[in-house]
Amino acid sequence: MTYGRTATPSQVVRPHADTMVACQRHVYLPGPALGVTFAVGAAGTLLAPRLRRTVLPAWAAAATLLVFPIASADFDYRYVLPATPFACLAAGLLLAALAGAVSRRRGSRAERRGGSDPATAP
Repeated sequence: MTYGRTATPSQVVRPHADTMVACQRHVYLPGPALGVTFAVGAAGTLLAPRLRRTVLPAWAAAATLLVFPIASADFDYRYVLPATPFACLAAGLLLAALAGAVSRRRGSRAERRGGSDPATAP
Protein backbone atom coordinates (compact mmCIF):
# COMPACT_ATOMS: atom_id res chain seq x y z
CA MET A 1 0.00 0.00 0.00
CA THR A 2 1.40 3.41 -0.90
CA TYR A 3 1.26 6.32 1.49
CA GLY A 4 2.04 10.00 1.06
CA ARG A 5 1.87 10.24 -2.76
CA THR A 6 4.91 8.07 -3.36
CA ALA A 7 5.35 5.20 -5.74
CA THR A 8 7.22 3.16 -3.13
CA PRO A 9 4.94 0.93 -1.05
CA SER A 10 5.07 1.31 2.70
CA GLN A 11 6.78 -1.36 4.75
CA VAL A 12 6.06 -2.83 8.13
CA VAL A 13 9.03 -2.70 10.49
CA ARG A 14 8.53 -5.76 12.65
CA PRO A 15 9.67 -4.96 16.19
CA HIS A 16 8.07 -1.51 16.25
CA ALA A 17 4.84 -2.58 14.57
CA ASP A 18 4.41 -5.48 16.99
CA THR A 19 4.84 -3.13 19.96
CA MET A 20 2.23 -0.74 18.62
CA VAL A 21 -0.28 -3.51 17.90
CA ALA A 22 0.19 -4.97 21.39
CA CYS A 23 -0.31 -1.52 22.94
CA GLN A 24 -3.49 -0.92 20.94
CA ARG A 25 -4.97 -4.15 22.22
CA HIS A 26 -4.76 -3.05 25.85
CA VAL A 27 -4.75 0.76 25.87
CA TYR A 28 -7.50 2.70 24.10
CA LEU A 29 -9.93 5.54 24.71
CA PRO A 30 -13.49 5.01 23.46
CA GLY A 31 -15.07 7.89 21.57
CA PRO A 32 -17.85 8.52 24.12
CA ALA A 33 -15.27 8.80 26.90
CA LEU A 34 -13.37 11.41 24.90
CA GLY A 35 -16.66 13.23 24.30
CA VAL A 36 -17.40 13.28 28.04
CA THR A 37 -13.89 14.57 28.72
CA PHE A 38 -14.35 17.39 26.22
CA ALA A 39 -17.79 18.16 27.68
CA VAL A 40 -16.41 18.41 31.22
CA GLY A 41 -13.72 20.81 30.02
CA ALA A 42 -16.29 22.87 28.12
CA ALA A 43 -18.47 23.00 31.23
CA GLY A 44 -15.52 24.38 33.13
CA THR A 45 -15.07 27.19 30.65
CA LEU A 46 -18.78 28.01 30.31
CA LEU A 47 -20.38 27.32 33.70
CA ALA A 48 -17.64 28.34 36.13
CA PRO A 49 -16.47 31.85 35.24
CA ARG A 50 -13.95 32.08 38.07
CA LEU A 51 -12.27 28.86 36.90
CA ARG A 52 -12.13 30.02 33.29
CA ARG A 53 -8.54 31.30 33.55
CA THR A 54 -7.45 27.89 34.78
CA VAL A 55 -9.35 25.58 32.47
CA LEU A 56 -9.65 27.57 29.23
CA PRO A 57 -6.02 27.35 27.97
CA ALA A 58 -5.92 23.55 28.23
CA TRP A 59 -9.39 23.09 26.76
CA ALA A 60 -8.72 25.55 23.93
CA ALA A 61 -5.51 23.69 23.06
CA ALA A 62 -7.43 20.40 22.95
CA ALA A 63 -10.21 21.84 20.82
CA THR A 64 -7.74 23.49 18.45
CA LEU A 65 -5.72 20.30 18.02
CA LEU A 66 -8.87 18.36 17.26
CA VAL A 67 -10.91 20.79 15.15
CA PHE A 68 -8.41 22.47 12.84
CA PRO A 69 -6.88 19.34 11.24
CA ILE A 70 -10.36 17.91 10.71
CA ALA A 71 -11.60 21.18 9.21
CA SER A 72 -8.66 21.48 6.83
CA ALA A 73 -8.29 17.82 5.82
CA ASP A 74 -10.56 14.97 6.85
CA PHE A 75 -11.30 13.15 10.08
CA ASP A 76 -8.72 10.60 11.05
CA TYR A 77 -8.18 9.03 14.45
CA ARG A 78 -4.55 10.14 14.45
CA TYR A 79 -5.77 13.71 15.11
CA VAL A 80 -7.40 12.61 18.37
CA LEU A 81 -4.16 11.45 19.97
CA PRO A 82 -2.48 14.85 20.53
CA ALA A 83 -5.75 16.44 21.72
CA THR A 84 -6.47 13.81 24.39
CA PRO A 85 -3.91 14.89 27.04
CA PHE A 86 -5.06 18.51 26.87
CA ALA A 87 -8.73 17.52 27.20
CA CYS A 88 -7.89 15.34 30.20
CA LEU A 89 -5.86 18.18 31.72
CA ALA A 90 -8.79 20.60 31.35
CA ALA A 91 -11.20 18.12 32.93
CA GLY A 92 -8.76 17.35 35.73
CA LEU A 93 -8.18 21.03 36.49
CA LEU A 94 -11.92 21.62 36.71
CA LEU A 95 -12.55 18.59 38.93
CA ALA A 96 -9.61 19.47 41.20
CA ALA A 97 -10.85 23.05 41.59
CA LEU A 98 -14.36 21.82 42.37
CA ALA A 99 -13.04 19.30 44.90
CA GLY A 100 -11.00 22.05 46.56
CA ALA A 101 -14.05 24.31 46.71
CA VAL A 102 -16.12 21.54 48.30
CA SER A 103 -13.46 20.78 50.92
CA ARG A 104 -13.09 24.50 51.78
CA ARG A 105 -16.85 24.77 52.16
CA ARG A 106 -16.93 21.77 54.49
CA GLY A 107 -14.11 23.20 56.56
CA SER A 108 -15.84 26.55 56.99
CA ARG A 109 -19.04 24.84 58.19
CA ALA A 110 -17.11 22.93 60.84
CA GLU A 111 -15.47 26.11 62.04
CA ARG A 112 -18.86 27.84 62.28
CA ARG A 113 -20.21 25.00 64.38
CA GLY A 114 -17.28 25.26 66.75
CA GLY A 115 -15.71 21.97 65.75
CA SER A 116 -11.97 21.56 65.52
CA ASP A 117 -9.98 20.00 62.77
CA PRO A 118 -7.79 17.14 64.10
CA ALA A 119 -4.96 18.15 61.79
CA THR A 120 -4.78 21.67 63.23
CA ALA A 121 -5.67 20.92 66.83
CA PRO A 122 -2.84 21.49 69.35
